Amino acid sequence: MTLLEVYRSVLAQLRTAEISGAETEARVICSHFSGLSPEKFLQLRNDETDATVVDSIAEAAARRVSGEPLAYIIGSAEFYGYSFVTPRGVLIPRPATESLVELVLAQFPASGKPVRFLDLCCGTGCIGITLLLERQNAHCTFADISDTALTATRENAARHSVSDRAEVTRGDVFSPAGQPGGFDAILCNPPYIRTADMTALDGSVKDFEPGLALDGGIDGLDYYRYIAVNWNDKLLPGGLLAFECGFDQAGKVAELLRREGFADVSIKKDLSGIPRIVAGTYQ
Repeated sequence: MTLLEVYRSVLAQLRTAEISGAETEARVICSHFSGLSPEKFLQLRNDETDATVVDSIAEAAARRVSGEPLAYIIGSAEFYGYSFVTPRGVLIPRPATESLVELVLAQFPASGKPVRFLDLCCGTGCIGITLLLERQNAHCTFADISDTALTATRENAARHSVSDRAEVTRGDVFSPAGQPGGFDAILCNPPYIRTADMTALDGSVKDFEPGLALDGGIDGLDYYRYIAVNWNDKLLPGGLLAFECGFDQAGKVAELLRREGFADVSIKKDLSGIPRIVAGTYQ
């Protein structure tokens, strides 16, 4: 088979499965498993390919048709223009979270003094590592309870050559004692799905992404409440606490921060216009 014939086969399968963006995903699968860049794949599309490559692509297409997210199939995901290793067992980076990065970058200019960030519930480390890439004056501590997440964060820090400014540590949100402090900002994309809503999630999320990174308790706010009360002393005076939250939770999270004495509480919309990021300064 030629590469073009393989691509057309994969595209037909993804379209039949009604996968959004089938054309793009078919190109990604074919180029990734043929070991070619998308540009090179296009140049060589009429070349014959060997059976091993065909089999690998066919297996990947079957996984995608079954509902497995593309990021897990190819082992990486894009975030803020950077590529992050994304193994099974770690939450997949999403564009909505880029709004959290943008808020922090606006608060901490590149020309400013050295700053220390904490990426809490770090997952792949995409938030903190992106900040390190965008701000050479920054150091970031990464904390997560998942060993898979910590391994992915270390790999991503090495991939982007920021390991010398990254400290990766196992940390349970609900056991802050003994964790480091003195941060200029704590950034967190915590689990925020209501427990009762977990079974209604799309199968690509429910059946593949880690429940530990999704389930936020009865009202989805367990992590916000605990962090706002028990992690605020990890911030320097005037330090920033910034959260991503669910599509209908921003007002409640903002009120929670105000109640705990945070000042300048703000809500920022994501790229889709949804109130997504809530931030406040510690007094």
